[in-house]
Amino acid sequence: MSVLAVDTVIVIRAPLAANRYGGQLRDWTTTTRTTVVGVSVQPAAATEDVRDRELLVNAYTLFTSRGQDIDLEATDRVEWNGLVLQVDGDPNRWPAPGGGVHHVEAALKLVTG
Repeated sequence: MSVLAVDTVIVIRAPLAANRYGGQLRDWTTTTRTTVVGVSVQPAAATEDVRDRELLVNAYTLFTSRGQDIDLEATDRVEWNGLVLQVDGDPNRWPAPGGGVHHVEAALKLVTG
């Protein structure tokens, strides 16, 4: 494990459920929670929009250790350091020379306001 990969996160996944109109939505009242150790979560950027309301978006990047693949999807949320972050797009799985996954990088965001 990398000396930087000292964080533990919880991947939160919500199943799809039918809504009253026949479509499907994520049901965040019946989630599964999976603990993942040996990752690193680093701050990436922050933006602020105060035109119509006070809106702050903090960005983070999750990195796994070398050789570590995790079950993470764009529709998941990640709990880290007391925050619940949204996965922002598809996680990137970097290939290892000779096959497999070298590491995973995922953009995360926290939207407040």
